[in-house]
Amino acid sequence: MKRLQERLADKHDRNSSEGEALRALREVRIQAAPSWDSAAVTIMFFFIRNDTDPDFKGTPWQHFLEAWLKLVPVTGRFTAHGQISSLEELTAYDYVHSDRLDLDHLSLADQSPSR
Repeated sequence: MKRLQERLADKHDRNSSEGEALRALREVRIQAAPSWDSAAVTIMFFFIRNDTDPDFKGTPWQHFLEAWLKLVPVTGRFTAHGQISSLEELTAYDYVHSDRLDLDHLSLADQSPSR
């Protein structure tokens, strides 16, 4: 995940469409299935956006997702998948069973969901 983490941190503050898209994210969460200790692990990245628009300024969110997931190599026992959704579209199960991916800029403590 190092390449993904470096890319997101590097592009976050840039004046580019990718940088703006990163700033439009509420947080990034990660989930391992069935568990981190399993012989084969599927890593799921949840890129949670603030709005419900399927596009970001005319560019499909899928475009960004595909580029970001290419930075996570399929190696050994790990494979990676992801989705971009609003908090409302994310299931409670997926939210509770995932962990915030701490990227300093993207996962801000003041953006936690209201109770």
